[in-house]
Amino acid sequence: MKIALVTADDLTQNLRVRLEARALAAAGHRVTVFGVLSAATEEEEDEGGVVFVRVPLKGWKAHGGGLRRPVRLALWYERFRPLVDAAVARETPEAIHACDLDVALPAQDAALALGIPFVHDVAGAAYVDRLAGIIAPSTHGAGRAAYQGALGLLRRKASALETKLRRRGVAATIADSDSLADDLARRYGGAPPAVVRTIPPYRAPVRSNALRRRVGAFVTDRVLLFFGPLTDGCGADMAIRSLRLLGEGHVLAFLGCAPRLTKYERIADAEGVSGQVRFIPEAPEGETMRLAASADVALVPTEPATPQLRLGIPPRFWSSLAAGLPVVASDTGDVGAIVRETGAGVLYPARCPQDPAALAEGIHTLLHDGPLARTCAEAAVRAHRESLNWERESTRLVDLYDAIEQNR
Repeated sequence: MKIALVTADDLTQNLRVRLEARALAAAGHRVTVFGVLSAATEEEEDEGGVVFVRVPLKGWKAHGGGLRRPVRLALWYERFRPLVDAAVARETPEAIHACDLDVALPAQDAALALGIPFVHDVAGAAYVDRLAGIIAPSTHGAGRAAYQGALGLLRRKASALETKLRRRGVAATIADSDSLADDLARRYGGAPPAVVRTIPPYRAPVRSNALRRRVGAFVTDRVLLFFGPLTDGCGADMAIRSLRLLGEGHVLAFLGCAPRLTKYERIADAEGVSGQVRFIPEAPEGETMRLAASADVALVPTEPATPQLRLGIPPRFWSSLAAGLPVVASDTGDVGAIVRETGAGVLYPARCPQDPAALAEGIHTLLHDGPLARTCAEAAVRAHRESLNWERESTRLVDLYDAIEQNR
């Protein structure tokens, strides 16, 4: 099948789209991905049998954009129609795959006009729950009131559009977690979404002392790993605060992108643990995983403050399993279920705000029980090798498209 994947970004950081496109291309489909042209990207490139096309958009940013002019508010869910127009004009597709609600309406319009299947792909949480993170807020006086009013209107439109899409006809809806799939079905009806999680491809972890050398840890130190990026609700602040309770001999290594780094440095200073915290810059994936595999434990202390944090599975969790590390995680939705099912780590209650004492207790439990730590690490390796990898997960996507093709 000729499949057009349409997404409202420049494709440089969208791992999910790249994995999906490659999997479908490897299964014999002709896949073209359409995104937004940015200053840092080329208009077209071919990668692994997938063609990536980027379309210039006038007056809009890839995600978000200002709401200062009423026309932007009125056309919010139409603003990426040029991407769909380009997808249809380039070569008539046999299926259109819309990645998120940003592009769903024009994509479905095109699919209905052509009489071809339309697939709606949702990641993290329903779009209505992510709007506040997509649109930069206005924080002053009348501007803030206007922002809140615009946000409320866009949320109402989003909910109505989600229902409209399903009533008009969707060949399939895809979600990236079981909790999100249940939430979408409950709120908007329609057939239950298929679940395709964004899990890294399998790579056997290789143990070394690379991370210990990098952070200058002593032989007796225990190295706690926290994968970036550091975002609101990720629990990085709680991880730092837990060090004061754990005491000396514990080094916390943040590995990867760390926006607002000074914020976390100030927390470490205030807690008196700055000497135990290390920030390691983002590196190529192979180097990142090589360093990660030599830690003692991985931390996933997600604070369930938003639907995305409650329903989603943070990439750092998958990376922790891929590195073969025992995990200490807050007991959120799917993460808690996977840890219990695999035995790959220790859970503690997920609360808002987080409790650093609970996280510290989970870390202490794991690090001071050698057999438990080894058992959890072995379970993480086994789970990633046998089931929780993209090679296995992608079969769900390929099977879905096989069924769509047979029903055409």
